Amino acid sequence: MRLPVGQNLTSYTTYTVMYDWAKIKNPSFIAEAIASPLLKSAEAIDNKSFQIHLIKI
Repeated sequence: MRLPVGQNLTSYTTYTVMYDWAKIKNPSFIAEAIASPLLKSAEAIDNKSFQIHLIKI
């Protein structure tokens, strides 16, 4: 599911996902705010890859 540009979910609001072409077993959910992960470190592995470590909160 992707929201249109500029739209956000509202915390503690129940949403129902409905599509004409799909049956979803549990189509309703309650939106919750979550904290963004905090970056502990990042390092290049090679010119195509990098490794990051996050702080568990």
